[in-house]
Amino acid sequence: MPITGISKLAKDLSVEKVITPALIKVHKAISFQLLNGFILLTPVDTGRARAGWQVLINSTTEDVNIDESQFEKGKKNLQGGGQSLEKGLVELSLLKAFDTVHIINNVKYIGFLDDGSSKQAPNGIVNRTIQSVIT
Repeated sequence: MPITGISKLAKDLSVEKVITPALIKVHKAISFQLLNGFILLTPVDTGRARAGWQVLINSTTEDVNIDESQFEKGKKNLQGGGQSLEKGLVELSLLKAFDTVHIINNVKYIGFLDDGSSKQAPNGIVNRTIQSVIT
């Protein structure tokens, strides 16, 4: 007895119709979880480090476009992380299949914070976030 409908099934399950949208959805979800985790674990003094997180699709940059006037010594700006998250979501909404996502922070002292120099995040930022996302 011949099996019929295999050709139609294969077409319905094609990469373009099923796999590609699923891939994009998972890629966006993982990227969002990483960005959110990086922001939440970044210690806050003025908010500059939290505001420094950026999402870049298929590119990298050395520039951090932060309005420095909003970060005065001793004045906290807790919105910095929220702004980074909003901008990141806009970038992630443009994600296509097989794009490369870079989540970066070029604030000069982010490495020290990630190394655990702050009592707010003594175990760092990036590795903790990655571990929480993959487990």
